[in-house]
Amino acid sequence: MINSITNYIQMKNSILNSAFILLLLIGASSCQKSNNTNSPAIFKSAIQKGNWKVTLYNKNGKEETAYFSEYNFHFASDGKAIATTSGIDLSGSWSCGTEDNLLKLYLNFGGSNPLQVINNDWHVVLQNATTIKLDDISGGNGATEILTFEKK
Repeated sequence: MINSITNYIQMKNSILNSAFILLLLIGASSCQKSNNTNSPAIFKSAIQKGNWKVTLYNKNGKEETAYFSEYNFHFASDGKAIATTSGIDLSGSWSCGTEDNLLKLYLNFGGSNPLQVINNDWHVVLQNATTIKLDDISGGNGATEILTFEKK
């Protein structure tokens, strides 16, 4: 009788331990899903912190980063984008959102040369505290642009 009770308690503990581990795994996976790096809110928070430099601009396989080497970019919470070079501020705008389940960064610096070439709705490929990698593939001719900002 004592062996039966002991076996019953061990079996019950085994079931409870298995259930506990299962609950931990379910809880961990739901936490990971809520920490979505494609979230516009997370992206906004990251891009607004500090100043950024263009470390890569490539258009159709042609490296054109040098056009932006002297610019520092700041993205303000009110949607203003400021590109500063030689003490001169060039104003633009930025916003972000999702389109077709993809995180997008929208940049507009008007007709200011050379900044007008980065006026676009960019797909966010990678985003972390120090790097933002963007790309755009033109629907008409399949041309590809790549733009990378790194924290200054």
